Amino acid sequence: MTWRAVVALIVAASGAPGTRVAATERVRWHCGSSTVAFDGFGSAKVGMTVAEAERALRVSLTREREPGDGEPSVCSYYTTRALPGVAMMFLAGKLVRVDVTGPHRGTRGEEYCTAAGGRVGMSEGEILRLYPGIRVEPHPYLGWGHYLRVASPDGKYALIFETDETRTVTSFRGGLNEAVILIEGCG
Repeated sequence: MTWRAVVALIVAASGAPGTRVAATERVRWHCGSSTVAFDGFGSAKVGMTVAEAERALRVSLTREREPGDGEPSVCSYYTTRALPGVAMMFLAGKLVRVDVTGPHRGTRGEEYCTAAGGRVGMSEGEILRLYPGIRVEPHPYLGWGHYLRVASPDGKYALIFETDETRTVTSFRGGLNEAVILIEGCG
């Protein structure tokens, strides 16, 4: 599948900003505005532009640049110092995915979580208990660790938790299924 086809699929699936998701996640852990949902991060929702996400989160987002990088490409990541460890993927100008890593300097890595309570630092067993029926897949690059993947009830969105050789969550991401499954992100 070409990048243009992927972009067309994701843009078509993104719908209007703030589209409601019929999620079955019950809130078990409270992260306040730092909750990663199937359809966004806090008040920033899939389908929003960078400016809309900035207003929703009340932060200034900065596009991540690579050496020799010029204008924003079809796919770009944006971050802010206000949310260390959070990167937002925008495809064709629309929010499609949120990535969370941790811990970061001055943090324990637990400040961001899903509505069900999934967060960096949890064990695979804890994630499996939060999400019965979650798909466990081998990590695509490493000889250890897993991808723990859960889809929204409509299949439009997904969450993926990545674990390491100790079966501990090192990162997770959520958003449109077509964007979340991209292993290299914008790469």
